[in-house]
Amino acid sequence: MFIQRLFLSNYDIIVLTETWLNSSILNCELFDGGYVVYRRDRETAGFSSSREGGGVLIAVNNRIGSRRLQEWESDCEDLWVLVNGSVPLALCAAYLPPPANLSIVKCFVDNFNRISDFYNSQIYFVNLNGLKQCNNITNYMGRTLDLVLTRMLSCNVREAIDVLCPIDPLHPPLIVDLSSIDCPKLQYNDTSRLNFYKANYDLINSFLAEVDWESLFDGCKDVNGLLVKFLEVINKAVHNFVPSSKPKTNKYPQWFTNYKSYLQNIEDGISKNPKLFWSYVKAKRGGTGAIPAVMIHGDRRVHSGSDICNAFATSFSSVASCSCPPLSNFDNEDADECWTGKLAFSSDCLSTLSISRRQIYRKLLTLNVSKGAGHDRIPPLFISRCASNLVEPLFVIFNCSLTSGIFPSIWKVAQVVPIFKSGDAELFSNYRSIFILPTLGKVFESLVCPVLQSYFSKYINENQHGYVKGRSVNTNLVLYVEEITKHIDSNKQVDALYTDFSKAFDRVPHQLILKKLSAYGVVGSILSWLESYLSGRIFYVVVNGFTSTPRDINSGVPQGSHLGPILFNIFVNELPHFIKHSVPSLYADDLKLWKVIDTEEDVSLLQSDLNALVRWCGRNGMELNIKKCNHIKFTRKLFPISSVFFINGVSLEEVDVVKDLGVFLDGKMTFVPHI
Repeated sequence: MFIQRLFLSNYDIIVLTETWLNSSILNCELFDGGYVVYRRDRETAGFSSSREGGGVLIAVNNRIGSRRLQEWESDCEDLWVLVNGSVPLALCAAYLPPPANLSIVKCFVDNFNRISDFYNSQIYFVNLNGLKQCNNITNYMGRTLDLVLTRMLSCNVREAIDVLCPIDPLHPPLIVDLSSIDCPKLQYNDTSRLNFYKANYDLINSFLAEVDWESLFDGCKDVNGLLVKFLEVINKAVHNFVPSSKPKTNKYPQWFTNYKSYLQNIEDGISKNPKLFWSYVKAKRGGTGAIPAVMIHGDRRVHSGSDICNAFATSFSSVASCSCPPLSNFDNEDADECWTGKLAFSSDCLSTLSISRRQIYRKLLTLNVSKGAGHDRIPPLFISRCASNLVEPLFVIFNCSLTSGIFPSIWKVAQVVPIFKSGDAELFSNYRSIFILPTLGKVFESLVCPVLQSYFSKYINENQHGYVKGRSVNTNLVLYVEEITKHIDSNKQVDALYTDFSKAFDRVPHQLILKKLSAYGVVGSILSWLESYLSGRIFYVVVNGFTSTPRDINSGVPQGSHLGPILFNIFVNELPHFIKHSVPSLYADDLKLWKVIDTEEDVSLLQSDLNALVRWCGRNGMELNIKKCNHIKFTRKLFPISSVFFINGVSLEEVDVVKDLGVFLDGKMTFVPHI
C-alpha cells in the first residue's frame, strides 16, 4: 500500500517516525528513484538495548538538493538533513521512545543547543532558540504527541488525507506546509551618525564653562525661547567636538574571534549588563527587530522606507487621538453616580513648586548612559559627562517653566519605534509603539514626579497597587491570593471577573484628567503646567534611519514618561468607589472584581458592579475589550453555583485558568498550571 500511495503522491519531503526498519531492509524496497532516502534506525541509537521498533526516516524529492548532517546527530534517534533552497532548511526527525527518561531528553536538548552554538544552557531550548510548536492536530485520545518545531513564520500543519500507510490512531499523519522564501528586510538608511562615545568631553566642558548663560538668556520672553538659546549652544559644542561616523556592519558575528571568551563575558556580566545577555538570546531566537521591505497597509502594499514609516504613524495615531466625552455629563449625574462626589476634596492644595541646583546635579549624574537620544539629539552620555556645566542653564529653564506654567514644546516631541509582537510581520497591526522622549524633558519630569507622588499619596485608593510607593505586583497578588485561598479552604465559591481596558493609557481625555486634578487641589501654575505638559504633543516614527511626518497626539498620558503613571492613577482613582458589592483590585489599568458567591443573588450583585464599571467607562472615555475579559470560579465544590456575566449583552468567557499579573491561577488554587 505504501509503494502504491507513494507513486500517486507529489510530496516534496516525507518524514516517518517509528519505522521499525533495520539494516536487512533496503531503501529501494520502500522508494523508487524519485527520492533520496535518509534513515536512522533503532539499531544505530545508543539508548535502547532493543534492536526492534523506533527509527526515523526523511525522504527528499530528487529535484531538491539535500544532504545528511550526521555530525549533528546525538545518541538518540534523531536524524538531521539539510534541504537546499532560497533559504537552507535544516530538518530534524526525532523519536524519543517511552519512557523518555531525563537522560534521553537531556541528551537530545544538549545536542540541539550545541548545534545552535549555545554553551551550558539551562533555559528551555524551545524558547531559547526561537522555536514554536505548530501542530494542533490531536490523536483519537485528544492528545498531541507529535510536535512540529520551527522558527519559520509561515508554517501550517494539517492532517493528511492522502496517506501513505495505515493510520496509527496515536499518531495521525500530518502535512507541514513551509515557505522557504525569505522575506526581504528593509535596508538601513546609512547616513552618518554622531559618535558621542568618541567625543572630546574635556574640550566640550571647557567650551560650556565659558558661556555666560545670564547674558545669553537676557531678553528671552518665555521658556521656549530659553530652551532655543540653550540648544544653540549645545548643538555648537556637538558640531565642534563630537565626531560623526557611519554605522558598521560586521561581516562576522561578535563571537567569531573567541567564542568561549565571548560566552564567558556574557555569563559573568548577567547581573551588571543583562542587556548583553538578552541581545544574545534575541540573536539565538532569530531576532525580531527587522522590518520587512514590503508591508501591507489596508488593501495596498507599501515598499519604500518613508512610506512604511508614514503607514506606521497612521496606524499608531488612530489610538492617540481619542475624543473626550462632554464634561457636562459629569455635572448632571445623580449624587450616587456623580464622579465628583467620589473624589476626596481637601483644604490642601498644590499650586507652586521649585527645583534646586543640587537636585538637578544629582539627577544628571545618575542617568543611564547606555540609553539613546530623543528628538533633541542629546543622549544621556553627553548630559552626564557635562553635568557640572549644564546645571545652571537647566536650573533657569526648569524653574521658568514651572513659574510660567508652560512645558517646553521641544520636549513634547516623541520618537516612536515600532516593535514586532507576533503573527504576520508584514501587518502593521502586529506592532506596538515604543515612545522615546527627549532626555532633558524626562529629567525635568523625574524632578517633578516625587512632589506629585508625595502630594497624592494620601488620596490614592488602597485598592491601587500600580506605581504606588510600598505597593507592587507582589502586594496585589499576595493579598488577592490570600483572600481567595481563605474562602475556598472554607468550602466557599469565589467568582472573579478579569477586565481589560482597550488602550487605556492612550485614551485618557485631557480635559477630564485636568478637571480631576483640580478637584484634588492642584491649582495655579502647576495645573497650568500639567495642562501644557499634556497638550500639544506630537510624534513621528523612526525605522532604520527613515522618518515619518509628525502626527498630533490629542489624548492619553505620555508613554515612556515619569508623570504618565501617576496621572493615570489619579484618573482612575475614584473608580473603586463605584464598586459597591464586590472587591476591586487594581494594578494601574489591570482591574479584577471578585465576590464570594453563596446564592444566586450574589451573582446578580457582582453583575451590578460590572454594570457600574461599564457606566464609568462610558463617562470617562474608556472602553473594555470584551474579547479579553473573562470570568473564573475559584472553588473546590463538586457542584458550584452557576453564573454567567455580561458586558453590553455579550457574555464573558468562563475559563479554568487565568493569567494574573504573570502568574497562572487555576480554579482550585493548586498553582499546577503556573509550575
